[in-house]
Amino acid sequence: MNITPQLLAARWSRAGALFNAPPAADSPDLEALLLDTARHAHGNSRLYTMAASWLASNDMLILPERLRALIRDELEPRFQPAMGLILDTARGCSGSHRLDAAISACSPAATPEPFFDAERTNPVLRKLAERHASPLSRKWNLWAGEFKLKSDAIKTLASILLDNPIYQDRLSEAGTLALPNAHDLRPARQAARAS
Repeated sequence: MNITPQLLAARWSRAGALFNAPPAADSPDLEALLLDTARHAHGNSRLYTMAASWLASNDMLILPERLRALIRDELEPRFQPAMGLILDTARGCSGSHRLDAAISACSPAATPEPFFDAERTNPVLRKLAERHASPLSRKWNLWAGEFKLKSDAIKTLASILLDNPIYQDRLSEAGTLALPNAHDLRPARQAARAS
């Protein structure tokens, strides 16, 4: 399948990130979506920001051991630093250690460079990226500025589960008891009916 920026935005939109894109018809495979995101985030800083923001509040929907195995077996080594930075950024915002095994499957880039393509090709932007790189991005040898969490651009868990009921099983696999009750889902259902 040819992964385009529009397709990634549609998949993230369905998963609960507020991209300006119509949501995909089907609930995305979240771990596969993260791999595709790591492969394409260098070309779109918003993709990095939204993925890390979504993970910071919804990492309980990720199957950590499956993600670790996919990183190890399917993610090309050149994209592992991007995956590591995305996951590590989310961990830093949430304080959760659920994704530690997946993070440990990632390796930093062999040589330091800007994370985003636009900064790699322009010498002035390259110097600025290096100067303003956060300590976390330096750990992964992918220079990026300090991360600003966009929690207001991520749907609530209740709304995500309403749009993607298949994710309910992931909560029980994660041992999460914070299943939204009917009261929690009522505003999301009312908004869905109104649109």
